[in-house]
Amino acid sequence: MNIEKGVLSDITIERYITEHNLIYPHDKNNIKGASYDLTMGKEYYIWEKRHKGNVKIEKLRKKETFIIPPNGVCYIICNETINLPKNICGSLSLKLGLIAKGVMLASQPPIDPGYEGKIIAMLYNLSSRVIPLCEGDHILTLELSFLDQEANQKYSGDRKIEKLEQVIKQPIRGSLRDLELKIDNWRNSIQRYIPLILFVITAIIGCITILFTVLTVKNILIQPTINYPIEQTEQKPSKETNKGSSDINSIKTEKTN
Repeated sequence: MNIEKGVLSDITIERYITEHNLIYPHDKNNIKGASYDLTMGKEYYIWEKRHKGNVKIEKLRKKETFIIPPNGVCYIICNETINLPKNICGSLSLKLGLIAKGVMLASQPPIDPGYEGKIIAMLYNLSSRVIPLCEGDHILTLELSFLDQEANQKYSGDRKIEKLEQVIKQPIRGSLRDLELKIDNWRNSIQRYIPLILFVITAIIGCITILFTVLTVKNILIQPTINYPIEQTEQKPSKETNKGSSDINSIKTEKTN
């Protein structure tokens, strides 16, 4: 028995689509050299505050566009259904165009042989800009590989995944988005109290100014008056007085003689 090995080429992918219904519905233009491009389906989930804790799966019309907010987590479902035989497994990667925009694909395990159903993926917008996506856009690259032999254990899931609601059971949001919302709530709370804070600061400054003015005026009013002593200057006898005294003394001397 000739066992096929390696990654499936475009020729082999097309053959398995025709013979084994590997991917349906399919578009021949989405078959690449060693992969198949999966497209954005008609459902997505993004947590929003307005949902108030409920899981709200959004529906898309054909070619309708939606956006992933900055730091937002988005769950998508692809249009195509994958039908893997027991000798083929699959792996997923994100299209380069979305990677270049700052979108990250959450790590996923290989798609087991025997799986039949749609593909669900979690996308994380790491950028600070909104990322638009449109129904039918090429989102994921599916790479298919042969096993060295057929697997004994097939996909163990008990249901065929067709809708997001089969997987998303509770609200999910990213930690960065959660932090962003908390910061917004704090900012809003602070903004509500800014007028009161400014009033209190103004009142305190006004009280300090009034107190300083009162103390300054009080110090001026109660300041004691200082009486400086008047310095008494000793009067020196003038020359005329000295001359008169000398004449009197001479007369007294003559009389004595």
